[in-house]
Amino acid sequence: MSAITSGRAVDGALWCAVATTADTLIIHLYGEVDMASERAFRDLGAALTRWRPTHLVVEAKDITFIDCAGYRLLLAVQTAVEAYGGTFVLRAPSPALSRLMSLFTAGVRWTHGAVHTPGA
Repeated sequence: MSAITSGRAVDGALWCAVATTADTLIIHLYGEVDMASERAFRDLGAALTRWRPTHLVVEAKDITFIDCAGYRLLLAVQTAVEAYGGTFVLRAPSPALSRLMSLFTAGVRWTHGAVHTPGA
């Protein structure tokens, strides 16, 4: 696994670290995911349509705050990945995200699990 970038995102209190394997993009989110994160997620969506990773894993254990706008952004990323045939995994939802997810369980298709490991 090689780290591509790490640091503070331009939008508010959202931090992220990005790593890749041969066919997997892993994004570790830190801090707040809300309406102020929209630009970063829009940029991510555009990048996903170019890169088309087979698997996208969003590491969510360090999300300290998420509101409905942030939740909608995660759903949009999931939809974009699935639209081109990729898989989306939301790994280790934080307590903040878990609380919000419990309010919106109907029809949500989150996949919880580990990073896909080729040949495992």
